[in-house]
Amino acid sequence: MSYEALALKWRPKSFKDVVGQSHVVTTLQNAIAAGKIHHAYLFSGPRGVGKTTVARILAKTINCADPYAETEFSKSDKPEPCNQCTNCKEISNGNSLDVIEMDAASNRGIDEIRELKENVILAPASCKYKVYIIDEAHMLTPEASNALLKTLEEPPKHVIFILATTERHKILPTILSRCQNFDFRYMTYSQLIERLKEICSVEGYTVDDDGLSLIAQQSEGCLRDAENILEQLVASSNGEEVKAEDVSKLLGFGSYQLMEQLITLIIERDSKGCLQTLAALTEQGADLTQCLRNLITHFRSLRLLKHDLKQEIHASKSKLNEMTLQSKKVSSEQLEKIIAIFMKASSDIKQYGYEQYNLESALINACSIQDSIPLSEALDKLTELQGKLEQLLSNQNQPLVHSTFTKGGQGDFQTSAMPSEANKQENSDLLPKPSESALPGNEVKKNLDPKFRTAPTDNIKKFDANSAITAIWEELLKRIENDKKSILHAHLNSANPVNFDGNKFTIEVETSAHRNMFDEDDKSLIANYLSDMTGRRLKIEVTVSNTNTLAKLNNHKPQEMTWLRLRSEAEQDEEVQLAMKFFGGEIIDVKP
Repeated sequence: MSYEALALKWRPKSFKDVVGQSHVVTTLQNAIAAGKIHHAYLFSGPRGVGKTTVARILAKTINCADPYAETEFSKSDKPEPCNQCTNCKEISNGNSLDVIEMDAASNRGIDEIRELKENVILAPASCKYKVYIIDEAHMLTPEASNALLKTLEEPPKHVIFILATTERHKILPTILSRCQNFDFRYMTYSQLIERLKEICSVEGYTVDDDGLSLIAQQSEGCLRDAENILEQLVASSNGEEVKAEDVSKLLGFGSYQLMEQLITLIIERDSKGCLQTLAALTEQGADLTQCLRNLITHFRSLRLLKHDLKQEIHASKSKLNEMTLQSKKVSSEQLEKIIAIFMKASSDIKQYGYEQYNLESALINACSIQDSIPLSEALDKLTELQGKLEQLLSNQNQPLVHSTFTKGGQGDFQTSAMPSEANKQENSDLLPKPSESALPGNEVKKNLDPKFRTAPTDNIKKFDANSAITAIWEELLKRIENDKKSILHAHLNSANPVNFDGNKFTIEVETSAHRNMFDEDDKSLIANYLSDMTGRRLKIEVTVSNTNTLAKLNNHKPQEMTWLRLRSEAEQDEEVQLAMKFFGGEIIDVKP
């Protein structure tokens, strides 16, 4: 057969051609130059990085007629196979009688090892050393490995063993202790790109930079995989230029342009567009698990750009410039949350399956991320509000006795006027207890002296718990629908609100299966909406339908709805309305 596969055609024939394993090559060359050739070597590492290739080069070098042969450039100062002598040619062609390659996966029994032990005593036919290359050495049975021990420890002086394996941990410790161990590494992204460009230049292939980048990323440090992908792409292109779009489709990613569009839509928080793009990728037969991995890799690269680590990103120059612009549109906090969402989706897919459903949910959640207010900014606003309240009290000619502000996870701002000795006990009973004064979220609480509060007027409407819940529920559905969170909106449409006591908001559904549709992310999102609407962080509870629930809701007494009643009274208080109008503020919290 005249055609030779790229991986075979470009297989290194000398130490200088080996890519990415300089630590192994240098050690072997120095040992050969010093005449310190060991009788047993173990080459371990991932597939396709050159273990068997280096074993053959080592066998050629130690049996070469002139390992320091003069080249067309200069005389070699390090031992290299000349590839011109009879021994080198026979070993390269695989027909040397003195270099025996064994596949331990198919010759793993004790009978094969017994035959090997009988043959090692025979002198080499033409070479200086008889070399046994045992590939996939971890596949040897325990009995075969033990039978090899004595020969491996004290072989004849003309015999050298080279064992190669991808699973070093499966090799018996007694074998490991008798060999010199060399760990082969994955090749770096830049080494793969450089090698692929060299192959394309010599072979006359045309592949754009983004295409080469995708090949290098997909091969994950394995040169043989990269060469095979390149060969397949060239065959499918029919002599035309290979572009990133071609690489993406061949590797099962779907359209390269659609993946780029999906990333842009995530950054723009367009959940509808994301779902439409995902549907288009699905129609193309894209591997959604691989698409998810690509999304994680891309947003990780954006995070690295946020930390000025361009050198750690595997991408072409044009792609790197594009990602730099994208990184400026998202915050570090958003990137952390997006990556966490996609990592969770990847874990769920491995555990439960349902690739499309999990990826859709991840995209919706990624588009719903909102940046939280920085703590420093929140503290600045609270300090500004503290000054305004102090000014208000001083304008009313009231002595300001106590003003505290606590920075940390919980921030309180409390003011009080100096009570007289006569009503000191009465006022102390009205002040909130320490345990009641701490609420999460760095909220401002106004605890004024009772004399500044006005009693509720007679024209205040009687508080109706049911209508309050209904109004909040309708507003919640409206906001979720406006934000295009269609899945969550559909789940809530078939649910009912049944209780709201100021700390907890209870939602009722008909079945336990429906309840299980609300995960922690959904509850957190609902809590965020209600927090914006009520000014308070609420606990969300989802319960299964009970025929007595509505009756319980209708039988709520006013004191069971204390927080909502007080808020209603505060909204109609004249002095509160005046303060809100003067400062342009809103009611954050109320305390009895």
